[in-house]
Amino acid sequence: MLQPQRRRRREFVSRLFKGKAVEGSAAEQSTSVSGPTTPGDSTDSVVSGSQQSGCFWPRDLLAKDFPKTRIFTYGYDSSVSHFFEGAANVSNIRDHAQDLLQRLSGERTDCEHRRLIFVAHSLGGLVVKATLRQSQLASDTKKDLRGVHASTNAILFFGMPHRGSDWVNAGKMAQNFAKALGFSTSSMNLDLLTKNNPMLEQLRDDFTDLLDSSKVQITSYQEQKGYARTSVKGLDNLIVDSHSSAIDHKSERRYPISANHMDMCKFGREGETNQSDKQLVRNEFRRHVKRAIEENETKTREQLRPFADAMSAREKQIEVAHSETLSWLLKPAPSGPGLLSWLSSGEGIYWIQGLPGSGKSTAMQNADLGSVKGSRETAQKVEMDPSFNVPRG
Repeated sequence: MLQPQRRRRREFVSRLFKGKAVEGSAAEQSTSVSGPTTPGDSTDSVVSGSQQSGCFWPRDLLAKDFPKTRIFTYGYDSSVSHFFEGAANVSNIRDHAQDLLQRLSGERTDCEHRRLIFVAHSLGGLVVKATLRQSQLASDTKKDLRGVHASTNAILFFGMPHRGSDWVNAGKMAQNFAKALGFSTSSMNLDLLTKNNPMLEQLRDDFTDLLDSSKVQITSYQEQKGYARTSVKGLDNLIVDSHSSAIDHKSERRYPISANHMDMCKFGREGETNQSDKQLVRNEFRRHVKRAIEENETKTREQLRPFADAMSAREKQIEVAHSETLSWLLKPAPSGPGLLSWLSSGEGIYWIQGLPGSGKSTAMQNADLGSVKGSRETAQKVEMDPSFNVPRG
């Protein structure tokens, strides 16, 4: 889940969970990019975990539901002000997006076709949209960057301000207060979130075009409670209303979350509150992961089909033999080579050697189609899986 950090930290991609499958195996089908953390931080310092239990759900819950999925977090600095911690990060959304794209592609050098599922909260959703747009526009010489967009299967947005927020003015009040104390801040991210901001509109239009030309599916979670933690008049309303938190695309599914904007992506362990909301998120993950696995399996079958056709081509070249041809092959020693006796033993390798054109393939096809399958001696012990993959002669 991409989400602003509350303390000044450098940007980074950190792996929360490696997955129990061997990296790159068919079982490890998707990657979830989720939640902020900091290298070296303990569980208690994770900012989006449940305060009641110290639970950071991408690591503590999601990893249990999907043990073969790698889970990463991406941290970035977008606090309005950092009291007593120096200057705020002056990077804009596209800077963050470029950083995420490069770092994520670097984590995928040995598995560039693994499917991706993004999870983003609030401003992090803008970073994800810009990241995928930059990936889509990357040149053909940067296939590693283009692969991020091509591999993305789904995005889960929590309180995503597609159309900005009426709360930006509150942010500017806090920023002005910080400036009065002599601290450096950046207004770039705040200005971006004003309603009808041209850059925000362009980012939304570009992302809609991206969705139209891809198979990316969207799940949008919408806050249902206001942020009643301040006495400032009007700030008990929704931070991101339902109109702004919807992308309005045919691929989108929307679900309400019974929490405010800051708490909507915090889920505790079993037995704690908001279990129904947690189940909503879990169900969508299952749907997206299942789809990713099915798409990978379909792609694998399509890639193997030409080889299967080539393997059967050689067998089709073998002429049908006379009914008595090679009947001696099945006779026991010393009248024959004792093939049936060997098959019934279930041990070793039976080697047939002969000059080109002497009938080795014909013998094996005849054995496959005829007497071996019908022999009482071997009927319960032999499974035939012929493969004629060597050219004639």
